[in-house]
Amino acid sequence: AMCHLGREFGLLMMALVVAVSGATSTVFAQNIEGDGLRSAHERAAARYSNVRQISAKELAALRLNEARAPLIFDVREKREYAVSHLAGAIQVQPDITAADFLNTFGQMFQGRTVIVYCSVGVRSMRLAARVQAAAKSAGAQATYNLAGGVFNWHNHSRPLANKGGQTDLVHPYNWRWSRLVKRRKLISYEAVVRR
Repeated sequence: AMCHLGREFGLLMMALVVAVSGATSTVFAQNIEGDGLRSAHERAAARYSNVRQISAKELAALRLNEARAPLIFDVREKREYAVSHLAGAIQVQPDITAADFLNTFGQMFQGRTVIVYCSVGVRSMRLAARVQAAAKSAGAQATYNLAGGVFNWHNHSRPLANKGGQTDLVHPYNWRWSRLVKRRKLISYEAVVRR
């Protein structure tokens, strides 16, 4: 009987952990603009459940209130980054190894929060899962994925930039993923630089 109670307690605790982690993912998903984008985020977050999430609203506040600005990494291809990115974001190739990431950027991590993002979160969560331990060992306070990626940031009409300054455009990754961009008239495959 005692073994049976121990097993039931273990199952109850496992269900509680799953419920809490699912609730955390749901909290971030509720802040994602668009059902398709929310669903894509939830699928990726379930796959990379060890990656911490930050909402667009929280990141905007963190950028204003943190004594040392967070390090923001754009985990998209160069052509996507050229169209638009979060101001101050550093572009890194999605397939960068943890060792190369640490060798290239590790000296910047001390006491900083590291944020990664891509279009919707799949590539950035994959990178975060690969590098978060290395970033912590190099002194980073924490590593987060931007929930819903640049699409969610854009869908909330938050500012983006390119080499010409502020822009409202966003690269859609491809036609399939472009459906997750709410303001479809602002989709562009090419960088437009205002003069």
